[in-house]
Amino acid sequence: MVLSIAFRYIFKKLFISLSIISPILILLVWITMAIKYVDLIASNTISLLTFIKLILCTLPEISGIILPTCFLFSSIIVFQKMQADREVTVFITSGKHPFSLFLPLLTLSICISGVILYLQTTASPRSYGIFRSFQDEIKKNFSATILKPKIFNILGDSIIYFRKRVGRELKDVFISYAPNKGISNTNIITAQSGSYISEGEKIFVLLNNGYRQEIDKSNMIVSTLRFENFSYDVTPFLRRVYAKVRKTSEKTQSELLRDAIQTTNLEERQNYITEYHSRLTATFVPILNALVIAIFMIVAQDRRRAKIRLLISAFGGIFCQILVVTLTNILTKNEYMIIFNYIIIAFFMFFLFVTFMRKRN
Repeated sequence: MVLSIAFRYIFKKLFISLSIISPILILLVWITMAIKYVDLIASNTISLLTFIKLILCTLPEISGIILPTCFLFSSIIVFQKMQADREVTVFITSGKHPFSLFLPLLTLSICISGVILYLQTTASPRSYGIFRSFQDEIKKNFSATILKPKIFNILGDSIIYFRKRVGRELKDVFISYAPNKGISNTNIITAQSGSYISEGEKIFVLLNNGYRQEIDKSNMIVSTLRFENFSYDVTPFLRRVYAKVRKTSEKTQSELLRDAIQTTNLEERQNYITEYHSRLTATFVPILNALVIAIFMIVAQDRRRAKIRLLISAFGGIFCQILVVTLTNILTKNEYMIIFNYIIIAFFMFFLFVTFMRKRN
C-alpha cells in the first residue's frame, strides 16, 4: 500500500512537471521553425489560415525530437525538489529500496518512448502528406503574387512588366527574355492583357492580343509575330523559390525500407537505413535518461554535492542522446554491424541499471 501511494505521488509530480515544461520548450522551437515561413504572409503569398495549417504540420516532428530533452529536465527538476525537501532521504531511510522511487520514473520514460516512436514513425510522415497539399496550394497562390505591377520584375533571364493586376488578371504586359541563359536570340512580348493559369504542376501566364518579337543577334533583324493567345511558362521560377526535396525523415518506415531496396545510390541507401534505425533507437533515450537520473538524483544523498549531481545528471542525459545518435550513424554504415547498435545500447542500459541497483552512497 505504501509503495502504491509513493508510486502515484512521484508519478503525478513527474507527469505534471513534464506537462508544464514540454509545451513551453516545444512551443519555443516551433515558433523558431515557423519564422522562416513568415515571409509568405508578408508577401501576401498565403492566407493566415493556410500559414497556421502549414506550420502545424511541423509539430509532430519537432515534438518527437524535443520530448526526450523535456523528459530529462522535468525529471531532474522533480527529484532535485524532492532532494531539497528531504523526501528522497526520508523514503530511503524508512527501509524502502531506491527502486521504489525509480519505478514511476521508469514507467513514465517507457510511456514517453512509445509516444516518440509513434510521432516519428506515423504522425510525422502523415503530417508531411498534409504539408505537401498545402505546398501545392502555396505554389498556385504564389503564381498570382510573385509579380508586382508598375515595376520591372527580374526572374532569371526574364524581365516582366505590367501596368495593373486584378486578382489573376494582368493589364498591358511586357516580357523580355533570352532562352538558354542568353545564348539564344532575345524575345520581346507585348500584350494588352494576360492571366495566370495553373495546369497540374505547371503555371503559365496566358497572354492575349499582342506581339512577339525576336531579335536575331547575328544581324540584329527583328521578326514580328502577332498572336491572339500566347502562354509563358513561369514554373521554373516557382520551383527555384519553393523547391523542397522530400527528406528521409518525412518517409514512413515502409517507404524507407522500400527505397533502401530499390535505390542504386549507395549514399541514399545509407541515409534510408540510418533514418529507419535512428527512429527505433531514439525510443531508448528516455529510458537511458531515467537511469542516469536514478543514479545521480535518487541514490546519492550527499547534499553538499547537490548542484554537482544536478549538472552531472543533465550532461549525462545529453550524453546518452549523443551516444545513441552517434552509434546509429556509425554502425548502420554496414548492414552487418546494425545488430551491434542495439547490442551496445542494451548493454549500456544494463550497465546503468546494475550501477543504480548496487549504488549506496
